[in-house]
Amino acid sequence: MNLFNLHTHYPSVSPNEIVIQDFSAEQILSSPYYSISLHPWTLDSNKPSQTTEAIKLKEKDHNFVALGECGLDKLCPTPFEFQFSAFRLMIELSEKYNKPLIIHCVKAFDEIIALKKEFQSKQTWIIHGFRGNPMQALQLIKQGFYLSFGPKHNSETIKLIPLGAIFAETDDSGDSIDSVYRLIASELNISVDDLARIILDNAIKYLNITI
Repeated sequence: MNLFNLHTHYPSVSPNEIVIQDFSAEQILSSPYYSISLHPWTLDSNKPSQTTEAIKLKEKDHNFVALGECGLDKLCPTPFEFQFSAFRLMIELSEKYNKPLIIHCVKAFDEIIALKKEFQSKQTWIIHGFRGNPMQALQLIKQGFYLSFGPKHNSETIKLIPLGAIFAETDDSGDSIDSVYRLIASELNISVDDLARIILDNAIKYLNITI
């Protein structure tokens, strides 16, 4: 069964893994699927224009499936106003090019929810590496977000959210996607094959992944 990895910074090493690999604008390589990032940790004055040009260049590449990870992080040294401006740009590009957003969010959920309401986005917004509690998760899902879980997450949250809103990922961890699926499946008390089928269906439906 194919295991869909929503977000990783490394090439796939597993023959049954379908990945979205995160690249910065100057690092785009050949990959089954990839996203283009404007990450709050690495922002500088040149990154927004570089990223905009990269997106234009790759617009029609069917392997380019998402924007991100992008978002807001109140614990990183990048000035928040600059992060906010860059994230707004990514939202605008997401709408223009019909690409989902893979979102990095640290202590800025109120701002991200407000932006989603402001833009009334038609694109899929996924919070990657979600570690929040059940109440926070349900609030995000009510606002139309999807959640992706890595090796570290709140097991009580996993048990409560709708399966139609779930993704799995390895991010920059050293864990395999197989181990992440096994962990989540055990918490949900379902088989790995069933979980893989659910997440792959979500990817096809919400990310326009073709298998």
